[in-house]
Amino acid sequence: MAINKGPGNGEQIVSIMQGYNNKTNVTTDNHNSIILGSGNVIGDRLNALVVGNGLILENDGIATTNLTVTNTLNGRAVSDILPTYTKYIALISQSSTAAPTVIELENTIGPIIWTRTAVGTYLGTLAGVFTTGKTYAMISNVEPNGAVRIETGLNYIQIITTNLHDPTAVLHDNHLKDNTLEIRVYE
Repeated sequence: MAINKGPGNGEQIVSIMQGYNNKTNVTTDNHNSIILGSGNVIGDRLNALVVGNGLILENDGIATTNLTVTNTLNGRAVSDILPTYTKYIALISQSSTAAPTVIELENTIGPIIWTRTAVGTYLGTLAGVFTTGKTYAMISNVEPNGAVRIETGLNYIQIITTNLHDPTAVLHDNHLKDNTLEIRVYE
């Protein structure tokens, strides 16, 4: 540790961390910045808090790779700002007698297993996740002369496809072609 003379002939202690950060971060004239980490690039004369390595900050603010806010953000409760649900967003397709295939775009729910249970009927299962009264599910209809319906239960999401070209609107396979599927489970 280096000891420097501070104002009024008092002793000022420069910690190892301060010395290390001053030598490994790219910054000039940032007397109002706190920088924890290394390899950061901070613009001149910023009011900044930087926590992490290899970050770039060009405006006043906070740069970090992980921020946890436990109570309020700008005076609002965090629970009012952040989503209070888990979600599953995917593109779903099905052909012939095969089980549906999905391209997951976002998934915070967990691994949903998709099966074909009968003609035009497909089941997505994940035990104990789809809470009754708190599950929202929506699917797009992209096939002309077809209708797609979605239902939810405690352990499943069921998709049913019908052929409207038929006078009785029979259940029909091959009506899922990159349909957008969104499922939300609220707390």
